[in-house]
Amino acid sequence: MKIKLNDRYTLVSVPLNFYIEETRPNPMYGKKVGRHSESKNEFVTTMVTGYYWSFVQLIDSFINHKLQDCEAETLEELRDKINEINADVHDICTELNKRIKTHRTVIK
Repeated sequence: MKIKLNDRYTLVSVPLNFYIEETRPNPMYGKKVGRHSESKNEFVTTMVTGYYWSFVQLIDSFINHKLQDCEAETLEELRDKINEINADVHDICTELNKRIKTHRTVIK
């Protein structure tokens, strides 16, 4: 399963596990990467969580990863980052809830 949650995040499942991918602009796009080549990919996709067997563990990992990746130097910056993470988690859960409700309606 690979569900695009929004322009930034994709929920992926493989047998017995879930993980979240993040798509973001490639900072090397159009720049020289090697001697004779340049990066042709405008966006890069990276895994932002590990592999988790439960959805709750997956969301916990997502939150922890985003906090550990934070470069806040003040409490205000940390608060802003927490608010951003909260909004991302809310968006992810809202989108999944919509898709589950749509799926249930189709099955009935």
